[in-house]
Amino acid sequence: MALRGFALLLPYNNDFINKSIISMKKLFLFLAAVVIYFSITEYSFSQTPILRETFNSATFPPTGWAIVNGGSGNNWVRNTSASYLYEGAGSMQYQFNSSNPANTWAFTSGINMVAGNEYYVVFYQSVAGAIYPENLKVTVGAGQTIAAQTTTVGTYANLVNTTFQRIQTSSFTAPSTGVYNFAFNCYSAADMFYLNVDSINVYEIDYSEMNYVSGTTVTATTNPVPLNSSNQAIVGIQIVTTGSINPFSLTSLDLTTVGSSNPVTDINNAKIYYTGGSSIFSPINQFGTDFNSPNGSFQITGTQQLLNGTNYFWLTYDISPSAGIGNFVDAECTQITMDGSGGTQTPVVTSPAGSRVIVSPLSGTVNVGTGETYTTLTGSGGLFEAVNNLGLGANLVVNVTSNITEPGTFALNQWSESGVGNYTLTIQPSSASEKIISGNVASIGMIRLDGADRVIIDGRFGGSGKYLRFRNTSTAIAGITFLNDATYNTVTYCIIESGTTTAQVGGILFSTTTGTLGNSNNIISYCDIRDRSDATAFPLCLIVSVGTPTAQNSNNTIDNCNLFNCYANGNPAISVYLSTGSTAWTVSNNSIYQTATRTNTVTNSRLLPIYITNSNGVNFNVSGNYIGGTAPLCGGTPLTYTSSTTGIYSYIQAISLVTIGTSTASTIQNNIIRNITLTTIPPNGASVFPWIGINASTGSFNITGNTIGSTTGNGAITINDNGIALTSTYGFYIDGMQVSPTG
Repeated sequence: MALRGFALLLPYNNDFINKSIISMKKLFLFLAAVVIYFSITEYSFSQTPILRETFNSATFPPTGWAIVNGGSGNNWVRNTSASYLYEGAGSMQYQFNSSNPANTWAFTSGINMVAGNEYYVVFYQSVAGAIYPENLKVTVGAGQTIAAQTTTVGTYANLVNTTFQRIQTSSFTAPSTGVYNFAFNCYSAADMFYLNVDSINVYEIDYSEMNYVSGTTVTATTNPVPLNSSNQAIVGIQIVTTGSINPFSLTSLDLTTVGSSNPVTDINNAKIYYTGGSSIFSPINQFGTDFNSPNGSFQITGTQQLLNGTNYFWLTYDISPSAGIGNFVDAECTQITMDGSGGTQTPVVTSPAGSRVIVSPLSGTVNVGTGETYTTLTGSGGLFEAVNNLGLGANLVVNVTSNITEPGTFALNQWSESGVGNYTLTIQPSSASEKIISGNVASIGMIRLDGADRVIIDGRFGGSGKYLRFRNTSTAIAGITFLNDATYNTVTYCIIESGTTTAQVGGILFSTTTGTLGNSNNIISYCDIRDRSDATAFPLCLIVSVGTPTAQNSNNTIDNCNLFNCYANGNPAISVYLSTGSTAWTVSNNSIYQTATRTNTVTNSRLLPIYITNSNGVNFNVSGNYIGGTAPLCGGTPLTYTSSTTGIYSYIQAISLVTIGTSTASTIQNNIIRNITLTTIPPNGASVFPWIGINASTGSFNITGNTIGSTTGNGAITINDNGIALTSTYGFYIDGMQVSPTG
């Protein structure tokens, strides 16, 4: 049977594949029959919390807390992946359930409340993917049961922020004196992604006048500071107040560069950032403007209303690319000036001990492995953390010298650079023996390129072989993940194994972005991407792209790879899945196959070797691929996909481009689909489409030169129905034009 030059459409069920504002309280003080009216904004109530939880302890739920599952989804868990932390070493996370919606509750420990007093919660929240909206509710009641949670203080539906945002609930007035518990209820739909909650603080509203208590200066960190780096925190300035009525504002800080070796040549700019009541530095909320070329005494002015409690300000330096290696940078804060009753104050400590030394960025060759300077890529003290902190001064070659167990703590970010720039970072084996890089990382990915560009992961030694094997044993997430504008990276001649049972993940995941470029212009080539070789664990997908619609993952290439043993009994198994936020990909010269017979015991089992669907995606190029067999190039014995008994419906849809954009045509050409045996046994009279070679539905396509079956003889594709009459089988299905095989 041979069919050439067409493509094909199938009406297909995509249910599996396509997966606070603070209320202003108007308070009236009746004094001498005069009504004094004022509004309290989001920040006015903040003070020292009466309960604080950062999930830093390995104990989960935290001491005194309780977790209750009110449904059939998953429970809250503790996350340690750095990508999902607002501060510290842990956060609370809901990890999606593919089939069931969430209804999990996390109850705080008991809080003693006084009748008539008001209480509220401030916390930080993020999600893993903007296309996977999450739902969260915060309640309060007298007990750690769902029934006891009688008051809702915040409902936050359709959360899509992938960076942490501060959320403050409405206030709760205790009806009587006693012990109460706040609760966090995730009620997201099934098959979303991750909801993260961190830094939970419970406050009691203080209605007294604001007063200045103290100020001090602390050393932010003594870690080395690299050349040509920005926003390096030098000292922290802490201002403590009490009360919330008539709050005053910081208006200026008097500072000096005392302790710095040579500020004239070493420091380009000084800045002040404000992090509110959080002791974790973040260069987001700048106070005042940059002070250029500080040398000796200088002053930064601005306006920032203060909170009740400890207020955290940070002095940062931008380090010059020509700064002196080995020089120190340091600072003092000599005066704090506030308006209103705050006045002008001198910090208790003006010159804290400690300074930061300027170091050279990384370059040349480094080793990673047992007994080396860096023992891991992603762990604390590992290579990725070093590159993130120090940057590069030239191209860097990383030799992996041994097997490595990776915790996935640190992603590789886009590094700072000194000199000409545009450097590459190459990860390669140190010898012609296999190095296994493995871990059990359940958040985002074991190896994460988070905005990193020009990374080359090359498994060859001396120009040949595949000596780097990546294996994430978690069933929830990818082994290698591209996110947040990771561009111009290459993974080549590697083995990537996974057993992910999670939809829209894969062994390699092209994820979402907070930037504008998407995860684009990356190459996956000459790799074996497969199931786990150390255990019986099949991946639901092998390569997945589910990106951001406004900044699509584009112009990526999957070329000359062996993609095999992608299988799921009762679900779609998709070797290459390009979906939302994906456009202009090339999928070429790959071999997609199964190394053993797959027998389905659950109906609706599906093999979808290449599946592309995105109404905003155009210019896909699917060419020169081989689908079938038990070895590369459709070799070996037939790919055998079979149903175990009557009523078990199995089908294969080899290449599918479904609901594609039309502005630039997509190409399907010179693909070979053969050496396949399919047995499907649906119920009598069922309307089924067990076989489609090429499915091109709704879009603009150029389709030419494809071979389904063989150009000579029969038997290259065999479809068995065990005597059950099949509705149709199609070689091609194109926008309603059905071409059935004959002969």
